[in-house]
Amino acid sequence: MKTRYYPIAETQLTLAEARAVSLLITGIPRKQVAQLLGIAESTLNQRMRLIYLKLQVQSIGSLVRVALTHGFDDQGHLNGEYLFDGYSGLPWE
Repeated sequence: MKTRYYPIAETQLTLAEARAVSLLITGIPRKQVAQLLGIAESTLNQRMRLIYLKLQVQSIGSLVRVALTHGFDDQGHLNGEYLFDGYSGLPWE
């Protein structure tokens, strides 16, 4: 299966990275984000380090600004595409 990438700012995020960003911008804690994604918190932390590097941000506030500027919303969408088919217990449900 070919990995799909989502263009954000000057880079591209994987679907897994885009889902993490989408949840984090809602303000829920990383531990809960990891649980919702079905991954270990350490895996999420590694993923977030890569996302911060890709997007050239250094804080969650900067991440939120970049994400909202480039098509994320607080309902699990990126440029109108829903990122969470098959997931439940999401903060916007």
